[in-house]
Amino acid sequence: MAQFNQQLNKDVDGQKITATYENGEWVTPVRMRESGVTDFKANAVTVISTPTELKADVAKLESRYQMIIYPPASGIIYWGKSDVSSATGAPLSAGDPALVFNFNPLIPLGIYAVSDGTDRIVKVVESK
Repeated sequence: MAQFNQQLNKDVDGQKITATYENGEWVTPVRMRESGVTDFKANAVTVISTPTELKADVAKLESRYQMIIYPPASGIIYWGKSDVSSATGAPLSAGDPALVFNFNPLIPLGIYAVSDGTDRIVKVVESK
């Protein structure tokens, strides 16, 4: 039996929708971001034993919609809210994949981290 494949790219309510037609049915609908990145900042942040806000500059990138945190080269950091500690934070260890946070650009949420006792350097990328 021959397989029929077709791809559909459709604009629905300002959002790009991509779907594939395979063997008589539409599958794999995926929303795509149409606008793309309009600005970004990247920087190294030193995480110490007290909560450090993770941001790529002195202030968070205004209206950011995404932040990526790359793990330290060695050791562990623990991330969470402004009162994070090694006991309450989620770990990000050397060798882990990067963390990706998607934000509502209208809500300036902060992400904080503490080290495992040794100062650790992480790379932070913010984009809007």
